[in-house]
Amino acid sequence: MNREIKSLLRILIKNIMLTLAIIIFAMFLIGHAILGVIFSLGLLVATTNFVLSGIIIEKTIKSKKKFVKYIFPFSYILRIITVVIIAYPFIYNIEELLAYILGFISFFIMLIITWLKMQRGVSKWSHTNL
Repeated sequence: MNREIKSLLRILIKNIMLTLAIIIFAMFLIGHAILGVIFSLGLLVATTNFVLSGIIIEKTIKSKKKFVKYIFPFSYILRIITVVIIAYPFIYNIEELLAYILGFISFFIMLIITWLKMQRGVSKWSHTNL
């Protein structure tokens, strides 16, 4: 991966860890520790999915072998199935399913916010200060 993507991921993972700590602590104080754990599961699944997607895309683009070109569509389907399988235990409890989905979606919100802050060059978030 190139330097900018690595720095984005580094900052993004720091933001995710901070968000996880805050959400789990807040949910624990409210008395819904399980929902906090499920939220964090959704967030971690989305993060893992994003990182794996980036690695697979990079390997697919750089590879000259024809076989590797078929791995990306297969991995895409496999990652979607994995997300659904992980969400399956929560389908009978709307609060748990909502916590998982919000955790999954919050990754993309954090990704956009982190990217925008890096583009503005705010010194605290800048990739040159790593």
